[in-house]
Amino acid sequence: MYGLVLSVLNELASAWWWSAGLGIGIGLLYGAASFVANRYALRQNQQVFMLVVIGGMTVRMVVALVAVTLIMWLLPVEQAAFLVSFLGVFIIGIIVEVRHLHHRLLAVRNP
Repeated sequence: MYGLVLSVLNELASAWWWSAGLGIGIGLLYGAASFVANRYALRQNQQVFMLVVIGGMTVRMVVALVAVTLIMWLLPVEQAAFLVSFLGVFIIGIIVEVRHLHHRLLAVRNP
């Protein structure tokens, strides 16, 4: 039974669409985590805000780097499809995060 599951997993993981979907999924998880952290940070004072934003970004990046490394090391993914899809969603997520924080902070400063 374990061999069958591993065989199916290897077949799926080697498909480019599975690899791209996995990269997109990890990128979306990163974006969702940043959204939750930033919502919390915007309700705090300036010191806690900076700690949550900078510390949270550091933790999220380390976790994402470890996840990407482990996936590329342990699963037979199509590396190009996986990395391009992850980096695309990751970069879009960072752009959205920075724009969101910028607009929210402008709204707070200029009511």
